Amino acid sequence: MVTQLIRNKKFSRYLINNCYPVGIDGSQKIAFSTLWDEQRLQRRIGPKVAPDSDEEQRYQYSVYVLEASLCFRNGMVIPLLSEFLDYAQGDGEQRKQDCETKAFHRLAARIKKAFPRLRVMLLLDGLYANGPILERCRGDHWDFMIVLKDGSLPSVWQEYHSLAHEQQDNRMQQHWGE
Repeated sequence: MVTQLIRNKKFSRYLINNCYPVGIDGSQKIAFSTLWDEQRLQRRIGPKVAPDSDEEQRYQYSVYVLEASLCFRNGMVIPLLSEFLDYAQGDGEQRKQDCETKAFHRLAARIKKAFPRLRVMLLLDGLYANGPILERCRGDHWDFMIVLKDGSLPSVWQEYHSLAHEQQDNRMQQHWGE
């Protein structure tokens, strides 16, 4: 249905620089204290327990999803695709779980396959401000906007402030609510 709406140019008045704004972010959908499926992600809760202690370490098992949605300036959000994170997609040799940045590449490939010629502007948070992800965006000819909270990624903020004087008009500041 979304593909048909895009083909019929129903969203044309909501585009940013003639690009479809696609927000990508992860969210935990549900969490359990018992492992009900081997593919679920886990995280330690509470203090770390020493290996020689009689006390048992507590874990939480969750379903985590990376979601891509059309995000229009009038507040309308339309889901496009979802990519589930699971233990099997992680690095088994290093006992690392799947993560949002790995899932991003899988989701990006699915977006490109489903909408090969669609002009896309990705809306991302600071987690995605790294070389491989930006290279992926450039390779797919996608524009992107990355929002950084004050204080997050100090080296990026340092570089921003050192270059800010170069293009005085290339910025926007928005205040929401109070």
